[in-house]
Formats: sequence, C-alpha cells, structure tokens
Amino acid sequence: KIDGRRVMVDVERGRTVEGWLPRRLGGGRGPGRQGKPAKKKQRRLAETVEKAKEKEKEEKAEKKKDKEKEKEKEKEKDKGKERDKDEDRKERGRDKEKEKEKERSREKDREKDREKDKERDKEKKDKDKERKRERSRSRDRDRRK
Repeated sequence: KIDGRRVMVDVERGRTVEGWLPRRLGGGRGPGRQGKPAKKKQRRLAETVEKAKEKEKEEKAEKKKDKEKEKEKEKEKDKGKERDKDEDRKERGRDKEKEKEKERSREKDREKDREKDKERDKEKKDKDKERKRERSRSRDRDRRK
C-alpha cells in the first residue's frame, strides 16, 4: 500500500499486450467489464453491420461474374489451342511423310551404289582373270606346301 491505496505493479503491458492502454488514457477495463452501448449506438452498429453484409454479398457476386468471364476466356483460348494442336498434328504428319520419302530415296541411292560397286568388283575380277600371270600356278602350289 502507498498512501493507503493498493498499488498494482504491471510489467511493461504497453510492450507485451497489443491494444493495452493505461487507465489514465481510457484503459483499465477488460473485455468482460465493458459497459453495454446505448440503444442509439446499438441501432447504428446493426445498420453498419447490415450494410457491410450487403457489400460483401455484392462483392461475392461480382467475383463470381469475373470468374465466369475468365473461364469463358480460357475456354476460347483452349479452343484456339486445340485448333493449333490439330494443325501441328497435320504438319507433323506431313513432316513425317517427307522424312519417310527422304529415307526411301536414301535407301534407293544406297542400293544403286551397292549395285555399282558390285559391277566394278565383277569387272576387276574379270580383268584379273584375263591378265596373264607372271608366274605359273605350279610354283604357287609349291610355296603353299
């Protein structure tokens, strides 16, 4: 007690508790000890609450409309993408056909080259057969043994 009054020591409530005010600045009443507002204030509060609810409903309705518009736009974009995909598929099919044709032509060229090589080899063999031998075959047989 100080000067016959009780003193309550508070440890830095201003820093530790949000919204805390000292009694001399209008604080000191906890949430359970607040007085009831007057009837006029209650009416005003009720009106503001109703207005706020109406605004929220309107905002929700606007958001729904915006979402629907966005969905429609996305659908339109998707339709365009599907068309593009179809065109891409057609182009890919054309590209594949072109590649197959190129591959076929390459294979034909290879076959022609092989045939030419075979003909050349035959000609060389024929020339080798026609050419006179520098030494007789009997000598070759002797060497092998």
